Amino acid sequence: MNYHIVRNRFHIRDLILTGTIVNGVIAGKSPSGGDRGGANPRTYLGEIVVIHGSFSIHVSPHKILVNNVTELKWKKSQVRDVKNSDVILEIEARKRIDVHLGDNIVFSILRHLVRPNHPFKVDFLGFYIKEASGLSNYTHGLIGKST
Repeated sequence: MNYHIVRNRFHIRDLILTGTIVNGVIAGKSPSGGDRGGANPRTYLGEIVVIHGSFSIHVSPHKILVNNVTELKWKKSQVRDVKNSDVILEIEARKRIDVHLGDNIVFSILRHLVRPNHPFKVDFLGFYIKEASGLSNYTHGLIGKST
């Protein structure tokens, strides 16, 4: 797994031998005197990008962008077939998006919005693998630990 520091954000990159790439941008909150976490900042996934062939999806807690062109709304439940690809996007309003890559890889991205008065004030995403039979045995990094 490679870590690159860019403008105080860590980029995590995992390569899957199927040609699928998953990138995550870590969002964090610096500790303050009142944080229970001590001196270490709390970190969360602030953005996730999935690239599969010519398809890409960029997900943040506030926006979903498909192929750098089409913006989907978190407010509406919907199922979308992506043209000229084997990708299906399934959005549960305000909560989750499942990214189906072919018949045997499914990633689920959960949206977590924190209350305005929450001490961390960082909206974040959860990343889960629902179906992994299409992943290579050589999958590594964060995704490899989950399979």
